[in-house]
Amino acid sequence: MVSGNDASTNSNNPTVSDESHTVIVETSVFHIDSSISTSPSGSKQKESGKNDAIKNPAGPSAAGSLPDASDEYAEHLKTCSWPSASYLILGETFGTGVLGLPKAMANLGWVFGIASIILFGLASRYSGQLLYRVKTRCFPNIMSYGEAGNATANFTVGRVLAFLIQLNWFLLMPYYLVAGATSLSSALSDGSSPVIWQYTLIFAAPLLLLTQLKSLSSISWLSGLSTLSIIAVCVIAVATILSSPAPPDTSVSIGIPANATFFDTYTDMSSFIFAFQGQDMHYEIMREMKQVSNYPRAYTSASIVMILAYGGVSAAIYSVWGDKAPDFLLDAIPDGPWKITAAALSTFHVLVAYLLVSQPLVDKLYRAMLTIAAAKNPSSPPCSSLTRSILWGGLTTLTLLLGLLIANIIPFFNDFQNLLGALLGSLIVFGAPAFFFLRGYKILGIRKAWLDTALACIFLFLIFPFCTVLGTYLSVDSILLKWLHHDAAV
Repeated sequence: MVSGNDASTNSNNPTVSDESHTVIVETSVFHIDSSISTSPSGSKQKESGKNDAIKNPAGPSAAGSLPDASDEYAEHLKTCSWPSASYLILGETFGTGVLGLPKAMANLGWVFGIASIILFGLASRYSGQLLYRVKTRCFPNIMSYGEAGNATANFTVGRVLAFLIQLNWFLLMPYYLVAGATSLSSALSDGSSPVIWQYTLIFAAPLLLLTQLKSLSSISWLSGLSTLSIIAVCVIAVATILSSPAPPDTSVSIGIPANATFFDTYTDMSSFIFAFQGQDMHYEIMREMKQVSNYPRAYTSASIVMILAYGGVSAAIYSVWGDKAPDFLLDAIPDGPWKITAAALSTFHVLVAYLLVSQPLVDKLYRAMLTIAAAKNPSSPPCSSLTRSILWGGLTTLTLLLGLLIANIIPFFNDFQNLLGALLGSLIVFGAPAFFFLRGYKILGIRKAWLDTALACIFLFLIFPFCTVLGTYLSVDSILLKWLHHDAAV
């Protein structure tokens, strides 16, 4: 069996699992060629069923499964190269959160700050590797977290997981609308108090057109520009701050400052943990690649860029400003052309971030409706191209309008979104990839390296529950405090 780097290693030797009495022959790390039952009580029917499970593990009723007929993800439409895939990963993961990391670094000190960036960056890369292994070595047909849950657990787990991931995407859409409107107001406002809902409408206008792009591949070039734009924002912010006189009485700490509490330390470390979050879209990106075997290059290069960017920005600011590092780098840029430029670049980045969560969500709804229509009228011809375009346009417009409504009407929406992030963040980064890996390899009788088993168990049984419970507690505590203050003010 192959272990470690999955990118280009072949194995022609069969691996035998004595526990399940199943011989799995791997012709390469990317394809399971056959599965032969060696149990004395086995039958041709069981053998056939096992083969069917390997060919289509997600099953016909998998959460988020796609229709086979006239599928837009047919082989000739898989056009995403590995650089484009890395742009998509960076566009979905590498966000404006980097602008708040220097403050987290200041609260952790040099040792724990740098260690957090490196360790969580490597952990994020390893999570991507686990997801890649599950797809290429266990279940090649899975295209989402929901289908992976169905293949490694059962239909109910797959459906619940698919619902939670899609709910998270949906609630990120109004969050990005508000964030984009705020950045836009910084670029266009004349200094008076901005009316955010007006800027929200301005920000949403180009999305009516851009959301008509039906694949992640078609958005990848925008993701590349988006990554460059947020890097440019970091350069402008760092250059401006470093060229300004540092505040008086600044100090730096080698370790965690003495006045920091346990909850403060966890909150700052979680800023680095979830700055690398984006694994929930890995399978959607893989399904559009020309060669899935090149995916390790994509997530490895993206991880390197994020580690260097997060570490460089945080270390540069902390080395000069120390414990007086600003909470948000854009707020430290003085009014003028540079602040307008940074705000405009940040607005573009958030615009692309909206597209990256809108596309897979609308795609799920779109395909579900086509599947339902085909099931109700199996003898009717396939929908015309015009009908499909109208359906896609209607769904993108509807989700955009719902996002605008939620962003402007529901009170404490950001707190609710943060609570959902606390509930799902560690599941996306640590829990689900480790579970898929351990269960997928066990189901097919594939032997695991002891280090992979140990790391996956640490992810699943230690980091995942710890971060979920503590993060949820802190989010609920924050919401309750804000509600109490709100009621007192009323």
